[in-house]
Amino acid sequence: MDKELLQAISIAGLFHDIGKFAERADAVELPDKDMVAQEYRYAHAYHTELALKSLFPAGQLEREFAGSSEVNILNMASRHHKPRNIYELIISQADRIASGHERSAGDDLSDYDTGGRERKRQTPLISILSRIKLFGEQVKPEDWRYKINHASVSGSAGDFTSFFPVPKEHYPYNQVEEDYVQHWHHFRQAVQPDSGNGLDLFVQFPVILCLCRDFQWCLPASTRKEELPDVSLFDHQKVTAALAGCIYWYHARCGNLNETDIMDHSVPKFLLYCGDISGIQKFIYKISSKGAYRTLKGKSFYIQILAEILANEFVDRFSLTQTNILYASGGKFYLLLPNLPDTIQTLEDVQHEVNMELLKQYNGALYLRTGYETLSADDLTRKSGTTLYRIWDRLTRGLVYQDRQRYNKAATDDYDLLFAVRPQANLNACEVCRQTMKDKRETICAACKEMAKLGSQLGAANWIVLGSNGADLPEQGKPVMEVYGKQLWLFEKMPEKINGENLLFMGINSADYHK
Repeated sequence: MDKELLQAISIAGLFHDIGKFAERADAVELPDKDMVAQEYRYAHAYHTELALKSLFPAGQLEREFAGSSEVNILNMASRHHKPRNIYELIISQADRIASGHERSAGDDLSDYDTGGRERKRQTPLISILSRIKLFGEQVKPEDWRYKINHASVSGSAGDFTSFFPVPKEHYPYNQVEEDYVQHWHHFRQAVQPDSGNGLDLFVQFPVILCLCRDFQWCLPASTRKEELPDVSLFDHQKVTAALAGCIYWYHARCGNLNETDIMDHSVPKFLLYCGDISGIQKFIYKISSKGAYRTLKGKSFYIQILAEILANEFVDRFSLTQTNILYASGGKFYLLLPNLPDTIQTLEDVQHEVNMELLKQYNGALYLRTGYETLSADDLTRKSGTTLYRIWDRLTRGLVYQDRQRYNKAATDDYDLLFAVRPQANLNACEVCRQTMKDKRETICAACKEMAKLGSQLGAANWIVLGSNGADLPEQGKPVMEVYGKQLWLFEKMPEKINGENLLFMGINSADYHK
């Protein structure tokens, strides 16, 4: 399997419909209809090619893969409606599966105020919550709509109410059209922060993914009258990228990278995987009044950053991108992975590694429980007789069952680690969490000290830097803490000079994290 090609396929999946954004903003020229019908099938696919060329250097877009000049990000992204090779077909199938899963048919109750050729640039994203009604209630829904704006609001003065949906009369079609133009302009500026030199598609892909989320969360994936515009363009493109990566991974490893097998939707090629950190409530709130605020803040942050680090660790093991992280928050994460025997074994190995570290560090207070369910394309498009809701429910039930089998592998491999009795003299209890400590001279355990330190520094922090253990950052001082193989630093201002490789930078409440 070609790992660089895998990344290119994910990038192409993320940008396969970027032409819709550009054409709605009137940022691309009108194409020749005959040429489009023959080469691209739909105008937005041709506009994807033009949009990508305006955003990123040709060297990155036309980089050759699989030994062919025709296999590149530009072609895979723009030719998905008329695929000419296996790799373009993968994007095509991923797009079809994503669309079949997420889109609902329009109806006569939809309160549209525009139509015709101008509909594309005048239709906003509607809120799915505005469609909720009591069972049997005969009331015409009022499709509340989201305003087109940037998702990142910086500082305490940010207007968070701009993210809430509003009634039709508060956001008319002519304002939608004007906002599209400005929104594309700002998106292009964000992608090209350095005098027109675009971000690197490969090296800076996590930043680009965040920019796509910030600018495309409020844009509808589809503006066709036959479909409800209630799914965002970002969600559609992200899911397409995740599916495309899994499809390539699955068929490349199975040795059947051909048209017939790729188009077979009955085979369970996907794995819906969940990791859930158990014991959070007891871990966070088991504190005394001494240093409670700082410790509570530090522990809450630790749980959040641990879930994100673990989610990235799991997808990194399969050379996938962050698009395969469906959700990561509150100590829980969901991933979309290829369904292969060695996939499951790898997942079990990583889970065991994580739990052994948590056991040694927190004496079993935290435990990573996991579960997975297999999926086919027919499952995702409601053609197999089941629904994603039922599959998701089975996955959740499996997590509860696993809680009763904690450390079953450790009990087999290292019985003494869990059950051996080791008499200790001069024991003491931590004043914060009441954890037993070996050193009677100490009043607070090392874990609570670390959490309090973390909580005290978070208030002034604007930047988080994560690096692998052993990262060379001598000028930045010692890290605040270590989290599953990652060292963590907190900064109020981004240092002018940082030594180190493979570092991850995260801005806290910063709209300029990409600069």
